[in-house]
Amino acid sequence: MATYLVDLENTGLAGLSGLEELSAKDKVIVFYGTRTGSIAFDKHVELTKAKADVTYTKTERVAKNYLDFQLVTYLGYLIGSGQERVYYIISKDKGYDSCIEFWRKTNKQIAITRCESLQKQKAVTQPAVQSDAGKGAQAAGGEHADMQKNPAPEQAKADQFVSGGGQSKQKASGRTSSTPKASGKEASDQKASDPKASGKKTPDQKKAEKPSLPESMRKKIRKAVKEEGLEAGSYKFIYDYVVKFSDKQKLNIALVKHFQQEKGNRLYKEILDVFAEYHKQNPGA
Repeated sequence: MATYLVDLENTGLAGLSGLEELSAKDKVIVFYGTRTGSIAFDKHVELTKAKADVTYTKTERVAKNYLDFQLVTYLGYLIGSGQERVYYIISKDKGYDSCIEFWRKTNKQIAITRCESLQKQKAVTQPAVQSDAGKGAQAAGGEHADMQKNPAPEQAKADQFVSGGGQSKQKASGRTSSTPKASGKEASDQKASDPKASGKKTPDQKKAEKPSLPESMRKKIRKAVKEEGLEAGSYKFIYDYVVKFSDKQKLNIALVKHFQQEKGNRLYKEILDVFAEYHKQNPGA
């Protein structure tokens, strides 16, 4: 799911090539003016059949960069309203790169890319400023993707106190005591009855663990991303993200962070149906 802002005055109809490949969840906003000219009726019919939500904004006046400023202003409005996280500016005009550079320096969890057509956004090689924009979004989303990896310092201290509580209390009171070592049989019995000592997980620990993705869902994901040619180890990250995130925007950010912007966005679109199916079957997971 992404929002595409098309500078039709700059790209012409070539900028709309690939429109038929977008999904119903994508939004396309076409900015055009008197310089755009007319289009053939067959092309008009083709545009009306697109699955994506297509809207048009006409620029009445003719002046240098007049349309560009309106497009950039509307992009800022969309970002401020928090409607989407992934944006594409469809134009050959590199002047838009300054806008992308500006948003890269903010802490907004968004990704903005400029490319010459709707179709080329899938495989375009971005100049440095666009790549940085993607990295900015990835870095901003990192705290969501890496959440819960390390326990908070307070929790670590609490765990340390629980495991060595007797010694801590003795030091605090200024008294020392010696505890006789348990015999071999007693130590064995203690180990068997103590889940921590035996290395086994307690029922509470098992309950706190996230469930793993069922094999049936894994097969659907592998089929959906088959054309991407992923390495075997890469699938595990996708499985984990589907289970970990119940919010699809956080899923998108995590995929972009791990697989880079273009590939991450493609993977997100390809697995979105499986993601929705899993969380429908496992509400609150």
